[in-house]
Amino acid sequence: MSDAVTIGPASPFQEKYLNSDAQIILVGGAAGSSKSYVGLMRHLRFAHDPNYKAYCIRKNSSAIMASGGLFQEAVKLYSQFDPNLKIRLKDQKLVFSSGAEVSFSHYENDNAAKKYQGIQISNIFYDEVTHAENEEQLWWLWSRLRSDADNVHSMWWSCNPDNASWVLKYAMWWLYPEHHPLAGRPDPEKNGVIRFLLRINGDLVWGDTREEMIEKYGNPDLPADHKDQIEPISFQGLFGTIEDNPPLNLSNPSYKKNLEALPKLDCERLRWGNWFARPDNSSYFDRANLIELTAPPPHTDFVRIVRAYDFAGTLPHDQNRSPDYFASVKMGKLKTGDYVILDITRTRITFGNWVKHIVENSERDGRSVEVILPEDPNAAAKAATSMIAKSLNEMGIVAKVRRSPAGKLDSFRPFAASVELGVVSIVTNCANDLWNNITNSNDFFYKELENFDGTRKSGELGHDDMVDCCSLGYMQLAQKFQVPSFSMPSMTKSNEFSF
Repeated sequence: MSDAVTIGPASPFQEKYLNSDAQIILVGGAAGSSKSYVGLMRHLRFAHDPNYKAYCIRKNSSAIMASGGLFQEAVKLYSQFDPNLKIRLKDQKLVFSSGAEVSFSHYENDNAAKKYQGIQISNIFYDEVTHAENEEQLWWLWSRLRSDADNVHSMWWSCNPDNASWVLKYAMWWLYPEHHPLAGRPDPEKNGVIRFLLRINGDLVWGDTREEMIEKYGNPDLPADHKDQIEPISFQGLFGTIEDNPPLNLSNPSYKKNLEALPKLDCERLRWGNWFARPDNSSYFDRANLIELTAPPPHTDFVRIVRAYDFAGTLPHDQNRSPDYFASVKMGKLKTGDYVILDITRTRITFGNWVKHIVENSERDGRSVEVILPEDPNAAAKAATSMIAKSLNEMGIVAKVRRSPAGKLDSFRPFAASVELGVVSIVTNCANDLWNNITNSNDFFYKELENFDGTRKSGELGHDDMVDCCSLGYMQLAQKFQVPSFSMPSMTKSNEFSF
């Protein structure tokens, strides 16, 4: 490699990115921050090691091999570093003179996990990580990091800010908090700070130092350096902007001005790297339109109360790490004609526990609350739902089976329109996620409804179970309207009309 050119960082941001020894690096840069290019460059730190076997991964293989994609950019970059670079197009692999290898692959869905089964990987660069279906895919890749290479086995994730992605929770600490004038933008005082995390039963716990984590979560009977002691993972949040890419500014001086001329939302995301920015019309629901009540209205103020369900019976497994939830929404219609969301539950249970769960909810709700079950067009599922309704009715629980008259979006829009009109209220902290141990918090409910735009999405943020419950419950309550009395001899009292 004696004829190789010198390749190095062009800004402090790039230098931090290249030289970081954190085990996981989240590079959540704005547009033009060079996050993908420097992500490729990081592999060159280890290109002298014949044992180095690394990967560059994106969700779709086509994006990797397309013209101007990662593979093509890597060929140009690595050929400058090593004129004898071997390009194995069929294997989507680049091999340095030392024997070090960088492979290019994809992780299309959970079934792609078998591609990485049994292999040993030195480092992984996952580009556009917000496109990954769920975080479990990244943790599976983390489990593949093991090799004889002389480096700290690590992953680096690059992405643009995405308000709806699971990646947001990993970025939160490094951002200005809500209600701050710059909420969602990276906080420069925290940018590049390394923290530590552990996954305990699938949940993330964080700390500022390794010692703190061991003291809180480790085995008190073992020294900190014992081989059986817990090992916190070092995690670095690193966020760049166009300012951190001097070569681009020099070659294209109008690029920054073009970003600043974008509409406010796009400017916040692409110029400043704001993770909270989202379009006002990106969904049909805005939590700000819901009126929050500190306590439910008296039972006597309601015309009718129902609890609508959405069924699901699959538990997480290797091929589907984020199956649908078994969900329900308890909703009532007031004598004024307004609506109130009184209770929300979701969990994951198998078919054999459905009736038990419904009965437990009914015992809490009271028998005056009607149970509304979703009718599936599938003949076998339809028969099973009818059997459940029959069983509930025999227990004295009024249960009805209803089918949405239209698709998911069209069924949801009347409820969403009523929310926008300001005629729907919700009891504060009435939602409970039994599967994820989230109690008395409406936040996960709001997020699902805000993320719903009528399209089918995968992963934890793609669920629409509570959306369907709201649609079904509202449809049932809105079937009947109270028509007021008129000063006419033939009408002396209110009449109820069914539609």
